[in-house]
Amino acid sequence: MGETFSTCDIVLASTLLTLKFPVLDYEIEYRGSKTNSTTYFLFEDSARFQDAKMKITNKLVTVEPYTFHSNLRMLKSQIRNFQDRRT
Repeated sequence: MGETFSTCDIVLASTLLTLKFPVLDYEIEYRGSKTNSTTYFLFEDSARFQDAKMKITNKLVTVEPYTFHSNLRMLKSQIRNFQDRRT
């Protein structure tokens, strides 16, 4: 695996997933207690990925709303499941 990109922004992660960039892994950063944590989504970095990120930043990307919402719900569920496994 090459370079990776991580973000804790679930909306960005859902957008990237909708654009067909799969989540490689999840990482949890705990701050003091198991209930105070941040989940990071890891993606494979590439030239195509950087181009997509730039288009997202410049608001040049449109995604299908139903797929985006479905991915957002799935990511929220995955976070809960991932955190439950780690506690």
